[in-house]
Amino acid sequence: MKRIKFLKSHTPYNVNEVAGFAPNVARKLVDQGIAEFIEPEDAPSQNKAITDQADKTDTKTTSKKSK
Repeated sequence: MKRIKFLKSHTPYNVNEVAGFAPNVARKLVDQGIAEFIEPEDAPSQNKAITDQADKTDTKTTSKKSK
């Protein structure tokens, strides 16, 4: 998903509204001058970045022996 900010009204969006679209849809809106990307086009999506961070987090648990 790519976040874009609308530069022109485009029903149902108004100028300066932010929305997320599939990369191909976002690219069309940007190419038409209707919107601009919020982050660089080649930047990983926010969901991908969150997933990557979660993968790096150590989720191991230690078990205690009962005596």
